[in-house]
Amino acid sequence: MNKFEFHSMKKTLFQSNTIKLRIASNSMHPILKVGDIININRFEINDLKRFDIIVFWQNNQLNCHFLWATKEMNGENIYVTKSIKNPREFDVPIKASEVLGICEKKISTIRKILIYIMNII
Repeated sequence: MNKFEFHSMKKTLFQSNTIKLRIASNSMHPILKVGDIININRFEINDLKRFDIIVFWQNNQLNCHFLWATKEMNGENIYVTKSIKNPREFDVPIKASEVLGICEKKISTIRKILIYIMNII
């Protein structure tokens, strides 16, 4: 996939509200497994909250990780994401324009608590 295809997919999502994608890595295992087909929904930027699973464009590929923090930099929202596989490590921050959509699957409350604890210790 290239940047043009990403923007084309984003346009399709905007028109149809939902698209399906296949998971290609184990970074969100066990919530999302390799080969799972997931629904990605359109969203409003201001509606994103911690632990939402988002799909975004980074390093010339689509990634699917959970949102950890939102910051504003130079008038633009910047998102910090993490994977379930390495919840103590931060991904490189992404711009709002690089977010494709939000995954219908959710992280359980128990897992959220465990992630918080791992990030405190």
